[in-house]
Order: sequence, then structure tokens, then C-alpha cells
Amino acid sequence: MPDVVANHVDDYLCTSFEMNKDKTTYITAFNPSATSKDAHHILLFGCTEPGSEKKIWNCGEMANTDDSSAESYETAPTCASGSTIIYAWAMDAEKTELPKDVAFKVGGSTPIKYLVLQVHYANLDKFKEVFEVACKIRQDIEMHPFAFRTHAHKLGLVNSGYRVRGKNDDQEWTEIGRRSPQLPQMFYPVQKDITIQQGDYVAAACTMYNTNSHIVEIGSTGSDEMCNFYMMYWVDGDQLLDEDVCTSPGPPQYYFGRDRHLNVDKIPEDAFRIPPPPNGPAPGEPLQGGHHMMMQHEERPRKKQYRY
Repeated sequence: MPDVVANHVDDYLCTSFEMNKDKTTYITAFNPSATSKDAHHILLFGCTEPGSEKKIWNCGEMANTDDSSAESYETAPTCASGSTIIYAWAMDAEKTELPKDVAFKVGGSTPIKYLVLQVHYANLDKFKEVFEVACKIRQDIEMHPFAFRTHAHKLGLVNSGYRVRGKNDDQEWTEIGRRSPQLPQMFYPVQKDITIQQGDYVAAACTMYNTNSHIVEIGSTGSDEMCNFYMMYWVDGDQLLDEDVCTSPGPPQYYFGRDRHLNVDKIPEDAFRIPPPPNGPAPGEPLQGGHHMMMQHEERPRKKQYRY
């Protein structure tokens, strides 16, 4: 379903399509574009009036009362009046073609003025992608992070940055900052006293949900996506970093799990989750929905300004 982010498995979401009131339309075939991995079932209803005037709404009338789609979408019935089921799909069923000279008659003078598509979601993985990057600090330097900023476009849900120290089972991931890029994108204070030294890794990740019906690429325009994590830090003395940008090609070429220097079992459980307020949207607020990590520094007495 285009322009949709289902929040949890078992969400029921609906969208409507207005038929031509002046001309009758004849439906002779149904060609679903879904798999059982993504949807438990799909129903196509004919309605005189749709259940909602919204583009997308929660139509989980048979779901539990805690249907999580209600958090982001208005709850309403599938049809407000004149409900009839035209088509049903599940379990990877193939295209359905009606016999010759047989059709469903909709629009025009018929009572079916709208088609309403209902999807019972089974899996959310198709919407999600995580952009990841990590670089080793090779210089003899000690950095003290004190502020961070996140940046992404419309599909970004949460950006996070980490200091990674140690190897194998002794490796430790310490959060520098984590915030939704859909909130005001200023610099926010680092909550822990952290140092980054030679031999440590700096790592960043951006979780994104693609609500479009097409591929979104990394780029500089508003229709592209971008994953940035900035960090301000100070250092004693005048020594600066030689390598001031950390980048990766992103998915599917690079993930933390493909980096032999990183132990993904040590990544914090909440690394890719939207944090609670003030660094994430308040409960019930709708979420909206490149790749490089950048850090920036502020000038102070005996402390240098720089960007990593």
C-alpha cells in the first residue's frame, strides 16, 4: 500500500479509490502485488461511502482493541455504507481472471462508488533499512564528545552514534547520541562522559522506513535520502584529526555484521529504536519517515575546532 508505514505486525490498514460517477467501470481481473511474507490477507471492498475521508486509516475492526495502527491512523470501519466484498487474497495466490464476458460492475449508476483496499500486515521488514558506517581512530589522539546532531530526510526514523572499544567478547559499544531526525535538528548535549582514543572505532547507524512504492536512493535532493551523524568534541592542545569524514557505501554492500572488527552481539538493544522524548516523538505522534558520519568541534581556549 503506497505511503504507508505499518507500526506492528497484524495492523489492518485501509485506503480508498473513488470510481468515476459518470461512467461504469468493469473489473475483469485481479493481479495482486504482495507476498504472504508481507500480508496475511488483502480484501477489496466495494463501498457506497468509504469508512474515512483520510488517505489511510486503521480499519482493524476484527483486530484486538490494542491494534497498534491506531497510534498513527484514524480508526474507522472499512465502509461507512454499502459494503460488499469484491475480492480476497492470501497465501501467495496467483492472478485471478474472470470468465469471458463476466465482470464486476462498479462506478457509474451502481451503488459501488468507491473501492477500498484492506491489508492485514504480516511483516514490516520490507519497509525497513539500516544504514551503517564505522571507522577506526588511527591517530594518537583523545577526543571528548560533548554534543551531537542527527540528519536525514523524510524516511529517517532514528540516527545513533557509538564509540566502540575492545575486541571480540570484550568489545563495548557506548552510545554518544541517539535521536529522531524528524525533530528539530540542532546540536544536543552528550549525556555521558566519553573519551575516544586511538584504536577505538566510531560507528553510526540510521534506521529508515521506505513508505514509497519505489526505490529511494542516497543523494542530496529532497527526493533522495541522507544519513548523517554529527558530533562536537574537544581536545587538549593543538592536535587535529587527519581523517575528518567517515563514510561507507551503505546497504547492501556494508553492514556492521560484515565488518570483522565489530561484534554485533554487543550492539545495544535499543540502538535502532526511536528514543523516548525529548529525543524522539511523543507517544502517539505519527512518524515519518547517503550515508556518512560527520563530527564537528567547537573552539575553546586550548581546545581546537575540527570536523570529523
